[in-house]
Amino acid sequence: MQQRKNILFLGFSIPKKLTESINKSGAGFTIQTHKYSWALLKALASNGCVSDLLSVPQVLDYPKAKFAYSKGAFAEESLNGTYIPFINVTLFKHLTRMLNSLFMVCAKLKSKKFDCLFVYGLHSPFLIAANIAKYIFKLPLIVVVTDPPSLITEYDNKLKTVLKKIDQALIRKLLKRFDGAVVLSEQIANEYLKGKPYVVVEGIYNSGYSMDLPEKDEVREPVAFTYAGSLDKESGIGTLLDAFKRVGSDNVILNICGAGAHSKICQQEADKYNNINFLGLLDHKRLTNLMSNTDVMINVRNPADDFTKYSFPSKITEILGSGLPLLSTKLSSIPIDYDEYIYYIDRYSEEGIAEVIEKILNSDKTELRDKGQRAKRFIRDSKCEKAQGKIVSDFIEKVCIENV
Repeated sequence: MQQRKNILFLGFSIPKKLTESINKSGAGFTIQTHKYSWALLKALASNGCVSDLLSVPQVLDYPKAKFAYSKGAFAEESLNGTYIPFINVTLFKHLTRMLNSLFMVCAKLKSKKFDCLFVYGLHSPFLIAANIAKYIFKLPLIVVVTDPPSLITEYDNKLKTVLKKIDQALIRKLLKRFDGAVVLSEQIANEYLKGKPYVVVEGIYNSGYSMDLPEKDEVREPVAFTYAGSLDKESGIGTLLDAFKRVGSDNVILNICGAGAHSKICQQEADKYNNINFLGLLDHKRLTNLMSNTDVMINVRNPADDFTKYSFPSKITEILGSGLPLLSTKLSSIPIDYDEYIYYIDRYSEEGIAEVIEKILNSDKTELRDKGQRAKRFIRDSKCEKAQGKIVSDFIEKVCIENV
């Protein structure tokens, strides 16, 4: 039997209320980080691993968010954490996060015995602090990689773009001293962690965000399709709208909820067509109500987009775990054991998407319902916190043994 592991967890795991406040104010977009990091922590806890948290909120630079964030303690999901203070201004943000995380990591390691240090995300201040801590305390380092590092966004000026490119090169060097990684896809491990041991944990069914939808006796017309998520260009929402208008049936509805650059276009299309509904950004309760009246959920990220190789959309696990059927593009980051539970779009085009929607409309509606229920059992049995946590805890054991 494995001994209980004590983990020092450096990252962005903050209380749910603070995450919701940041998202609501527009100071950051942290919901996916929040969901995965807490699902991972709960998965580890369910397998006997105890974590102490050192965390910062994932926020945009001042003035889009606060000028500075202070130190303080918090408790969430029966875990104790401490906020790392930092000045939220370009350059100073990285510098103060690095110095304060190094100081607080070293203080923790001096006061208590830990088996390993987890670093969540490819954030150079954390990676530098971890590298120095490893040199001093000789403990194994494990990094959790959910996205490529230092993504350049529309908010970045020329200076910040240059700094991010430098940061990307630095991160590749810092990763060389890590002893293992938890990743969302094989591709991101091959790109950033060549030669390092890793384990793929593409998604974890988070019981805290579960949607226990009532099981439908039958699927009735009109059949309701729902897209919930980002409405930026990369989401594929424009292609979905054009595809939906090609569907040769009046017995179908498209619900759209979310926010992003294409929100205005979604509203315009909803104003034109009676069977397109744009609902804006919904909270968890309203989204659950919408999904209770949905027959098929949709994910239409373009599989040709480079970033889709590296990330696994968390909503895939959430949707399948709710018991709803999913219509999705075939992303290379989706493991093959999901294949029998998803309606795949073989051709990413207006015609290709419309073709699959029409195929679903003409199929046996009992099979539609049954496929959703099979997917629900698969996710809740195979991708739950206990099952995925066992995979990660076994990996931690292996890394610790190899780095004694």
